[in-house]
Amino acid sequence: MQKKSLIIGINNYKHFSVLENCINDAEDMHAFLQAVEFESTLLVDPTQAEIIEAIKQFKESISDDTVSIIFFSGHGLQDEKFNFLVASDSEVRFIEDIKYNCILADDLLIKASKKNLHLVILDACRNNPFYSGNKSSSMGLLKMNAPAGTLIAFSTSPNSTSIERTGERNGVYTKYLLKNMQTANLPAELVFKNTRNDVMQDTSDRQIPWEESSLFGDHFSFIEAHEQTIENLTIDHLLKNESIPLPELMPFLKVSIFETEKLERLILILTLVKISFSNEQEGISSRTVDEDYLNDILFDMFYPKFEERLLKDDTATDIFSNDILSRLTIVKDVNFGYNSLEGPDETFSQIVMNYVKLDDEDGVVCFYLFTKDNEHYLKPVVFTIDKSKIKFRNYTIITGDKVNAITDVYFKMRLPFEKEVPRINNFLTTTTIIEKWTEVEFQKFFKSKE
Repeated sequence: MQKKSLIIGINNYKHFSVLENCINDAEDMHAFLQAVEFESTLLVDPTQAEIIEAIKQFKESISDDTVSIIFFSGHGLQDEKFNFLVASDSEVRFIEDIKYNCILADDLLIKASKKNLHLVILDACRNNPFYSGNKSSSMGLLKMNAPAGTLIAFSTSPNSTSIERTGERNGVYTKYLLKNMQTANLPAELVFKNTRNDVMQDTSDRQIPWEESSLFGDHFSFIEAHEQTIENLTIDHLLKNESIPLPELMPFLKVSIFETEKLERLILILTLVKISFSNEQEGISSRTVDEDYLNDILFDMFYPKFEERLLKDDTATDIFSNDILSRLTIVKDVNFGYNSLEGPDETFSQIVMNYVKLDDEDGVVCFYLFTKDNEHYLKPVVFTIDKSKIKFRNYTIITGDKVNAITDVYFKMRLPFEKEVPRINNFLTTTTIIEKWTEVEFQKFFKSKE
């Protein structure tokens, strides 16, 4: 995979107000991308002709399987139809001058980027760029459509301007963007979402970054750290009780892995993701990955891939029974997943699991529950740690009424560890309690009142 970037920063304008942070923004972005092995080109205070030529050469250099980035820090404006970037020598006396003397922002897009990943980052909505008065141009930039495989990131929302602070090295947006880019294994989409959160908090919502995205396929991280195997992470978690930050697991959430990896390893991946995700939701560990983002990729991408592999490749022959459940002891007093089984038309793919002891070995019982053709399917797995090695107990898929026979017993075992349902007086008087309810807690509450 090739990685290429074109970085542009302009402070010194001949016909527009001079800026303070843009060259620093560009130099720092250029240095970071070089450090993570991008072949990067830096332009400082370029003219219109220099930018046009650089964009042309950059596009011509991109081949299949390339991650490409164009970053611009400087003045940007619109003619109420299109967005434009202002070069160091751009002169605009009337709105009609914009399209002739500036750079059309759409020229930064790569229309045939379906096999590549292309990021366009525009920190280009500074305060009124003109020395004085309004030249009949609306402030800020317009929305843009991102071609397939492209993400367009804007430092602020449509028709608004970014905050330019004196005395700081970087603009507000680029400062936080660089910070989030340095989080190992954080998908690009979350880098930009976390940046938006940081900027909004810093500016008291006066500046709200936004993106247009048509990215697809495996996620991309600016820094990838993949030092441990999923087996080692599992062993350390169970034997040493070490928590696993979600970004450490993101390199395993790739379509290519779910299409080719052994089923046992996929189960370990999904199990650890479930544990780490739940710990973040419960506040046991700090939030690192956006909840909506992770749910979207799990339900839309990885659960369907896993189910496809189960139905096609699962060769397990051992039968799971309630006798096996009787040998399990739930430990750590915590349940993962919902403790009820709805009808097939209401059931969604999910992992229901617990920490357990089996034959004096620490481990996890994991039920992967899904539906197909209006019928329940259940894949049981128990894995334990035996002398620092993972011992798998892989059981054949259960279908139909047999699923209820297993889950009825299992859910009763889990009852002592279910969270207490909020009381009626709390429901009526405290909105903060309601906001923390899970879907199951709502269902229990209303069923108890029927």
